[in-house]
Amino acid sequence: MVPKIRFNEKGELGEPNDVQCGNIESKMGIHGNATCTLNFGTDGKCIGYLMGEECDGMKIMFQMMNEERQGVGMMGVSLAMSAYLHALDYAKQRIQGSNIIAVAMKDPNAKAVPIIQHPDVRRMLLRQKSITEGIRALAFLCYYAMDQEFNAGLENNEQQKEYWHGMIEMLTPMVKSYCTERGMEVCSDAVQTYGGYGYCREYPVEQMMRDQKINLIYEGTNGIQAMDLLGRKLGMKKGLYFMNLLGLTQAAVAEAKTNEGLKAEAEIVEGALNACAATAMDFAKMMKTTPFVPLIGALDFLNCFSDALVGWLHIWMANVATKGLANATNDKDKAFYSGKIQGAKFFINRITGLVPAKLDNLKKDEQSAMNISEEGF
Repeated sequence: MVPKIRFNEKGELGEPNDVQCGNIESKMGIHGNATCTLNFGTDGKCIGYLMGEECDGMKIMFQMMNEERQGVGMMGVSLAMSAYLHALDYAKQRIQGSNIIAVAMKDPNAKAVPIIQHPDVRRMLLRQKSITEGIRALAFLCYYAMDQEFNAGLENNEQQKEYWHGMIEMLTPMVKSYCTERGMEVCSDAVQTYGGYGYCREYPVEQMMRDQKINLIYEGTNGIQAMDLLGRKLGMKKGLYFMNLLGLTQAAVAEAKTNEGLKAEAEIVEGALNACAATAMDFAKMMKTTPFVPLIGALDFLNCFSDALVGWLHIWMANVATKGLANATNDKDKAFYSGKIQGAKFFINRITGLVPAKLDNLKKDEQSAMNISEEGF
């Protein structure tokens, strides 16, 4: 620890500690958060204090770092939600073009309609909604696991404490990486929903897109998170944490398979999760023979596994929404529950459904990224 002002044994402040701000960075986004270069000991008068024991610095830092990574993931969720809601509001107000049915009927008297009536705009909005609600559920699951671990500690239940600790270990790199990766896509789609106005500073979504980018970078880039998941987390306790997480998904999938309205989606999620389990085992074998294949594919694997998990979370939410819709008595509640179900169907069919094919592609012995010379780039 390096204080700005030195202090004595009584905690009384003394002289400055030779810490100077060398530069304020000009950044792409997060302008409300000053980023600077700090110079320590320019005049040789800076004193630092050891925290803990020697060589324990990384261990101590990662206690903080894991919480920071979870927080960065939540920032990715927050910016995505804000961008989506702004895009939704704009799409309901912006009048442009005729309804697609009127266009097909060649109605010369057709009136211009809000752009939310156009199919491609609806696709973008539902993609934003389904991704945002999915990554929010993933982040909340991690925080739920933290609460459960804490409660198990209070009850001296070591078995449950270890179980939920394993969940946190597995979920943290995915929350940090996937929530920001998909959150960036949501911000991009929000800009696209606005059209040319989205690119202008008169509207807020361009700032959200700029602010979002840093979340993919700091507290460990998303590539580092993928290496953490692949290289450390999947093999922890001989794969027990990974299998426990997969086991957590089974009840909601089984329930949805008994519902004709969700059966097809439940089978897609089940297939995606099974493909992730098989790929994890295949990658473990490849690390001994062709290690660059899983290393190159680490980030794609993290995204595929997260696509499958978020598909499960959507199934979980759709199960609850199905019951809520059956008991809904007013239009607002009916629209809310129906929106949850349609969002789940969209995400699972258009995103989770692609996971098995993507994973098959990742397992090919394709190493061009390592085979190309530095001069060939």
